[in-house]
Amino acid sequence: MVRKKIHRHRIGFDLVRAAIMASALKFGRCPTRQNFTDAMQAIEELAVFLRLRCRHPSQQFDNLLETISELVIGNRPGHQEKRELKRRQKNDKLMKAKRSPNRNRYATAA
Repeated sequence: MVRKKIHRHRIGFDLVRAAIMASALKFGRCPTRQNFTDAMQAIEELAVFLRLRCRHPSQQFDNLLETISELVIGNRPGHQEKRELKRRQKNDKLMKAKRSPNRNRYATAA
């Protein structure tokens, strides 16, 4: 079951990458500069049109490739940053016993 899900996700990923590559080849763009998430959303919109039985699927596919070619990632020089902890470490002790004895002990102390 897990393998099927992994294969489905891989097929979907390859489909989006193939559409990005086709768009890049058709319009002379760099495929690594295309936005993956926006391309995926554009393909999902095309799937909706195809489910509604549109009259010109080849024209819709050409429109999809043109849309994907316009979805370019912006230039972000030096965008790789080191990881930092967002929150401070808490000084609370870890609970090492079961919850029920602790619950009873704190209930009788109050």
